[in-house]
Amino acid sequence: TAGASANNDGGIISITGGASDVAATGAVSMQSANSIAGSLDSGDVSIGSGTTTSSSTASSSGDLSLSSGASSHTAGSVSITSGSSSTKQGGAISMTVGRSTSGAGNSISLAAGASTNKDGGAISITGGASNVAVTGAVTVETAAGVAGSTDSGAMTIKTGATTATSASSSGSVSILSGDSKV
Repeated sequence: TAGASANNDGGIISITGGASDVAATGAVSMQSANSIAGSLDSGDVSIGSGTTTSSSTASSSGDLSLSSGASSHTAGSVSITSGSSSTKQGGAISMTVGRSTSGAGNSISLAAGASTNKDGGAISITGGASNVAVTGAVTVETAAGVAGSTDSGAMTIKTGATTATSASSSGSVSILSGDSKV
């Protein structure tokens, strides 16, 4: 626990792996203990910024940033994966923007990487596979209007424009259903 302060910023906690002149720098690992015989669940791991209780309009809670370092060759990946289960459901992954009571709701943005001399990265959203039943559905929709609201949000599916000066075309849009054996 870092030190508290009554009239200035609280203390900082920094955890850093060791440096290396010739090999990989030291890794940083943070996890709860594994469950062993006789125990039930493994412990939760919680990472978050603190809440703010100030009534000032200039106050905000701290940001939470998860990123890999830059590289002159291949930068590291960021992976968010829930645990598997041998008898029931694997863990769910939820990404939700906090609710606003007076301002506009904020956004979620998914953007693949840009490239200066190759193709840009792709974004793929796929429902889960199943060996014995129906594969998982994929639903993209705007929220329904509720009491006091007016319109539901619009939905736009389009490809990007091309700005090349030579002959070029923008990407196509395809809506297809899968092949069927029936």
